[in-house]
Amino acid sequence: MRGISGPERRFKLRGEYREGQAYSRLDVVSVDGSWYVANGDDPGACPGRDWKQGPKKGEQGLRGERGLKGSKGTPDRHAPRFVGWDIDRTNYRAIAKMSDGSEMPPLELRGLFEQFLSELEQRGS
Repeated sequence: MRGISGPERRFKLRGEYREGQAYSRLDVVSVDGSWYVANGDDPGACPGRDWKQGPKKGEQGLRGERGLKGSKGTPDRHAPRFVGWDIDRTNYRAIAKMSDGSEMPPLELRGLFEQFLSELEQRGS
C-alpha cells in the first residue's frame, strides 16, 4: 500500500458480502457484524486470507445510572424511525435518514479509515 495515492487508495463501501460477487482491492464488506477490506483484486471468499478484518465487536459494558424521566410526547404522534443511509464518499461520512425526511448528525468516518490504512502500512513494513 505504500506509495499509492489518488483514487487507487480509496475504500469502496460494498455493503453485506455476497458470494459470487466480484470484489476489488480496498472494497469494504460486512459479514456477521464485522467488516473486512479486500487486500487485492478477486480476493475470494470472505472471510479469507485475502481479506483484512476490521475491529471486532467488543463486549457489552456495564449498565449506567438511570437518567431523569423525560416529558410526555404528543398523543398519537409516532417518532421518526431509521430508514437508510446516505453515504458521502467525498467526505467519508454516513448520514442516517429518518422516516420523516430528517437526518441525524453524520458519522465522521475519515479518521477510522486513516487509522486502518496506517495500521495496514505498519504491518506491511
